[in-house]
Amino acid sequence: MNIFGKPLGEITGDDLKDIVANKERENRSLDFKSEAYKPTPGDKKEFCKDISALANASGGYLILVA
Repeated sequence: MNIFGKPLGEITGDDLKDIVANKERENRSLDFKSEAYKPTPGDKKEFCKDISALANASGGYLILVA
């Protein structure tokens, strides 16, 4: 299922599982992380860089895969 163009409130856990199961590729609007950001200065900076990159690309999704 394609989450792009779908309202945020309508995206389900199954939608996200499908993205991972189908091995969707990262692109300008989709970024995966295998670990949650930690409350360290380095991770906070990395989080801000990741979010800024998506914002500069006209938005997108950051998915934390556990």
